[in-house]
Amino acid sequence: MTPKQKIIYDAIKDFQKKNGYSPTYQELANATSMKSKASVHKIVKQLKERNKIIHIDGKNRSIEILHG
Repeated sequence: MTPKQKIIYDAIKDFQKKNGYSPTYQELANATSMKSKASVHKIVKQLKERNKIIHIDGKNRSIEILHG
């Protein structure tokens, strides 16, 4: 996992633990100080390809952690 992927992965876990539901791309961008939702989307896609998360495209708050 790259450092940016780890940051997003940890932000997803922290958000879910705190709120009980998954973050939006905007909430992930805000939590990680990334400037664009497009960057977050790219990293979420990479995490999905690495089987670290599942995510239903086009559906808000559908990110689920698979490992850890």
